[in-house]
Amino acid sequence: AWLAELVPRFEELSGTNGGKWQLQEEFTWPMFRAVVRAMRKGKAVGASGLSSELLKCAPEAILRTLYDAIMQDLKSGHMSADWRKVMIVLREKPGNDPNLLNQRRDIALLCQDMKLVMQMARWSGYCRFGRRVLHDQVGWVAGLGATDPGLSATVAIQQARALRHDLYILYIDLSTFFPSIDRGILRAAELWHGVPEEVIDLAALIYGAADDPEHLVQVQFDTAAGLSGAVPNPRGALQGCVLSPDKAKVLLNSIVAAINLSVRGVRLHGWGAGQREECWRHITSLCYAADWCGTFPNAAQVEAAWAIWRAWEPITGSKLGVKKLAKTVLTGVKWSAEGVASAPEDLKLTTVDGTAVPMLMPWEAYKHLGVWRRADGGEDIAWKELLKKYNVALARLRKFDCRRHTSDEFMLVSDALLGGLSEYYLRTLFISRRQAEVVEARWRNIYNYKFR
Repeated sequence: AWLAELVPRFEELSGTNGGKWQLQEEFTWPMFRAVVRAMRKGKAVGASGLSSELLKCAPEAILRTLYDAIMQDLKSGHMSADWRKVMIVLREKPGNDPNLLNQRRDIALLCQDMKLVMQMARWSGYCRFGRRVLHDQVGWVAGLGATDPGLSATVAIQQARALRHDLYILYIDLSTFFPSIDRGILRAAELWHGVPEEVIDLAALIYGAADDPEHLVQVQFDTAAGLSGAVPNPRGALQGCVLSPDKAKVLLNSIVAAINLSVRGVRLHGWGAGQREECWRHITSLCYAADWCGTFPNAAQVEAAWAIWRAWEPITGSKLGVKKLAKTVLTGVKWSAEGVASAPEDLKLTTVDGTAVPMLMPWEAYKHLGVWRRADGGEDIAWKELLKKYNVALARLRKFDCRRHTSDEFMLVSDALLGGLSEYYLRTLFISRRQAEVVEARWRNIYNYKFR
């Protein structure tokens, strides 16, 4: 019902020949060889023990035998037993308690030959989706990165400060999004967006379907005490599967489309030649993976967007993360005619289970996609945090052994450390020439000490 009312429906994706998408015709031998060549080295092996390096250096005759065997399995609907065994590594997440398992990131170690099949499904299916996924989603999109939605958020904040109009910003963080995805809901969203049914059935054949608990994939957790016992896994899009980002985008499309249809964000002034309503653009949804940011001109639009999130959360089985001022947060600013910033009304937003959403003052900063942002446009906190990172890079340069390396090599390392930081953070953060000179002066002192 949600999809029918709020999300445009697409026809099933056609095959590369223009007809119906059929697995046996799309998974060709040339594509299999191309996927093998594109495999990354250094990836962990799964239960089969087959490494990507072994596949890449295998003779063509061996690869052909493997390809024929895989295609025969797919045709008969039977899978290797190793493909249905997944080892889970629990990686520590910065800022979380490493002793709590639910605060770690679970990464699935899958069989490399199974990844070959999934990659072929991605190349022949999901990679041809085009604009079926809304342009508001920039996560896992070639040519786009975290700085793109960050720049849009900065534009909305700076425009509000320059024109002195009210601004609300709602930051949404989905807690443990990938492991909590309901596979039945995901299947409905994929069918609605035109994912070929054979592609969906292929993933269900390996991981298990929502309505078939007897054939669920078995996972084992890698711990300091060794591997745990096998546990059936009924939910989630496993992080480590090449299809999980594409599946997540399809599901997130349902919330982004609903908000764009029902809510108007901050008007982007100065765009378009005319003054008619249709000549104005709005910044509403800024979505990067499972991190969503919405900008709104008034409280009514915030409440409308929040009502949609509250309805979407239990329907999809997702969970809005609320953790002090680090996850889901509401902030904003009101500007007087004299340019004085003040806090807007606290809308007292609550989640479905009654948890209150924290309200951040306009002069307090929120870490959005790695950059600290204030609703009033102040950048002093962001600069202090960036300066700490510069100081870490400078500390590494102080350890540079000038007796074994040349000044040219020192310059190369300097450019990698300091230039890398600047390239990322200064895309959305402005610093003055005086602030830049602080870093420059410290770097010159290090260089003069070592080479003069």
